Amino acid sequence: MRQLKFEKLKELLLGSAKGTKSKTFTQYTKEQIKKYLQNPYANIQNIRNVSMFLERNSMIYKKIIDYYSKMPLFDYNITYKIDKIGSIKSSVMNEYIQVLKNLQEIPMKKEFSKIIATALRDGAFYGFIYDGEGDGFLIQSLDPAYCKITAQSSSGEYIYAFDATFFDKGNNKEYLYGTGEDTEGVWDDIFIDGYETYKNQGIDYRWFEIPIERSICIISGNDPDMPLPYFLPIFISLLDLLDLEQILASKAELENYVLLVSKIPLLQGANTPDEFAVSLEIVQAMQNLIDEVVPSLVGTAYSPCELDVVHFDQSNKAEDTNKLAESMHNLFSNLGMSELVVSGGSSTNSVGLKHSIQNDESIAFSFMEALESWMNSYIELNYSDKFIFYFHRTTYFSQETFVNQRKDAATLGLAGMDYATALGQTPYVVMCNTFLEQAIGIKDGLWKPLSTSYTESGNDKSSGAPQKDEGDLSPEGIKTKEGDKNAGTKASK
Repeated sequence: MRQLKFEKLKELLLGSAKGTKSKTFTQYTKEQIKKYLQNPYANIQNIRNVSMFLERNSMIYKKIIDYYSKMPLFDYNITYKIDKIGSIKSSVMNEYIQVLKNLQEIPMKKEFSKIIATALRDGAFYGFIYDGEGDGFLIQSLDPAYCKITAQSSSGEYIYAFDATFFDKGNNKEYLYGTGEDTEGVWDDIFIDGYETYKNQGIDYRWFEIPIERSICIISGNDPDMPLPYFLPIFISLLDLLDLEQILASKAELENYVLLVSKIPLLQGANTPDEFAVSLEIVQAMQNLIDEVVPSLVGTAYSPCELDVVHFDQSNKAEDTNKLAESMHNLFSNLGMSELVVSGGSSTNSVGLKHSIQNDESIAFSFMEALESWMNSYIELNYSDKFIFYFHRTTYFSQETFVNQRKDAATLGLAGMDYATALGQTPYVVMCNTFLEQAIGIKDGLWKPLSTSYTESGNDKSSGAPQKDEGDLSPEGIKTKEGDKNAGTKASK
């Protein structure tokens, strides 16, 4: 068992308290992005930096990434690989419980959402695993600029190498060895050995592979040689949207300005244009008094000419709003997703929205399948080769339907553990609750089973056909359901 130093690892992940950091960000333009796309392989890090820039500056882009990465619920179950028909021995049960305990330590809902979000933004997620096998679990995210995929395992998992020159940058070496007697390094020995081999044997050993049993690599797309940000094709549209928002914001601010002009009176019968009735010193003094009391969006001036209050509200606000809405609509059309789920909208077509979400779920599930494959490989390499791990294909949108399907199956005696874990519990918690309830006799008398169609008598007086699924309703049926038009009919019976 590897004893972890999680407090020291926090220094590695969050940065040394002794050091200082400063970051500067580049303002990217459409011309720069077009230039990067001409040779994406040579500009892959610039493209990733653009993606990070958009994540910081475009709320739409940030919400799109959050939408896909946080959609899966990551509820899971495992099952035993049966070699032959027969009873499962107690030794298998003990091994099963131990694997469940190990999996309980992995914060899947938290970490896996971050992995998907990073893969969407950067094109790939490279991680190093610290597993205490019961004493804690941590996935360290590595900088993709210093990682490259070198091979693929027999199970389809990507194997990657790390660039030893990373530790020559800035104060990164301090985290490798520590800075003095009171501190120690926080990187694993794998990185220390790789860096020292590079220093001792030269540039040919700059890249060293991370063992597959300690690594995770998830990419967006199917090109391991050049994993690009998933939403790269809409980067220019996102910049267009940011530019339009800035233009409209500046225009709206200008429309709120008012200019007040004070006329300087001339002497009656004056023969020259500068014979003022008051001195300029008095005019300036009065102007200062006015400047002190007017609101911030009101400008002031003085002039010998006849001038009125000047307003700047000459634009067509409805036209500006339409331009912004059209730009937003075009963006989501390119994405192939409904803007209702990210930016709101006016559509009430629930069936269309449902099918749009199902299409979006397929994208999220592709990343979930990659994580599922990695979990099976990780369990086999580190815990046991006798079990199959699988995620339930559930999201916040589809959980109710999925749970009902598993409930029906469990009622018929099939896959009861699937039903329990689909409700959001981990298999380990389900087993703990089951054994505890048996031990204290809850099911023997303290609690009664919930009523089902199998335990109820035939005295149900309700009538009418069961409700149809929304996908089976006609457009008129959808309007009736959404408007609750049958409520009065039901009440009158």
